[in-house]
Amino acid sequence: MTDTASLDLDAYWMPLTPNRAFKRSPRLVVAAQDMYYTTADGKQVLDGLATLWCVNAGHCRPKIVSAIQKQAGVLDYASSYSLGHPLAFEAAHRLVALAPAGFAGPRDVASMLRFVDELAALTRA
Repeated sequence: MTDTASLDLDAYWMPLTPNRAFKRSPRLVVAAQDMYYTTADGKQVLDGLATLWCVNAGHCRPKIVSAIQKQAGVLDYASSYSLGHPLAFEAAHRLVALAPAGFAGPRDVASMLRFVDELAALTRA
């Protein structure tokens, strides 16, 4: 595990975090697998927010890690602010094709949540 006891926490400001309180009593994670983080002392902590919906499939899934590594060798990041990447549009097209009847697009949050719930149920079956 990573040595967290000797870290100097002053140089890094954490957005959306009460930094003074965090730095008095830091909660640090050093690894993750599936839906759990691991602390430096080996405790597992449920990532209940899926890191703000960025890792809904879980952390460090081999198939996803492989896909990320492959893509990073071609293009690691492209902002969606006035730029685009063909794979983003292809992924959106595939999601729309899977969407239930009546899906009104990305602005229809209720439909999107129902869609995600139904898709999750199908993948568990």
